[in-house]
Amino acid sequence: MNTHNEVIDQDTTSLAEDVRSLVAATSHMAEEKTSEARKRLTAALDRGSKIIGEVEQTAAHGVRCADRALRENPYPTIISAFSIGVLLGHLSNRQ
Repeated sequence: MNTHNEVIDQDTTSLAEDVRSLVAATSHMAEEKTSEARKRLTAALDRGSKIIGEVEQTAAHGVRCADRALRENPYPTIISAFSIGVLLGHLSNRQ
């Protein structure tokens, strides 16, 4: 799973670099359509960066909350995990 996240992060970084390169390469073009496209690309890049930051913050908050809940209530967590394991084991043996 972590490898998948790393690949997505690398792809996103590569895409952002490509967009920045494209905007820089077309900066000398003064056509209205090119200028408008550069503005849209820059805005999309900014929105994408903002969304990625928000997702990272939300994920980090979720991890902290889960960690805190596990540390505050270890026995109910262990009992729940054991119960789910027993249920899944029972269901898999029925077939």
